[in-house]
Amino acid sequence: MEFVGESEWVNSAIHGPGYSGNTPFVKRDSSMMSDPVTKWHIYSVDWTPDKLVFKIDGRAYYTVTKAMIEKYGKWAFDNPKYLILNFALGGAYPGGVNKIKQPYFGIPVETVDLIKQGKIKILVDWVRVTKL
Repeated sequence: MEFVGESEWVNSAIHGPGYSGNTPFVKRDSSMMSDPVTKWHIYSVDWTPDKLVFKIDGRAYYTVTKAMIEKYGKWAFDNPKYLILNFALGGAYPGGVNKIKQPYFGIPVETVDLIKQGKIKILVDWVRVTKL
């Protein structure tokens, strides 16, 4: 799940050798218009030997198959991975979407002010990894 500060949508992208969010393996889900990203949600990925299925609150919204990936590069999802929760702010991805350059690339001044005031929180209630 990738979030760039626009509460009505989130994004998923597949990254591997020869492909990233700049290839066709990116999907924006706009269902947050009726249930904003600022509320609690469950983001998940069902990972099988030949596909990845991204879900929000149990609803699949994006599927990428091994065959789709192999048109661009090697399927990199057939070995163990580490789970990383990255709470990065700003940068090229949000900046490319929101076109904000100041005060920090990709972060609006209103957000910077809220951070300085201690009024911004990123909360994760739980993380679960299961193997079937």
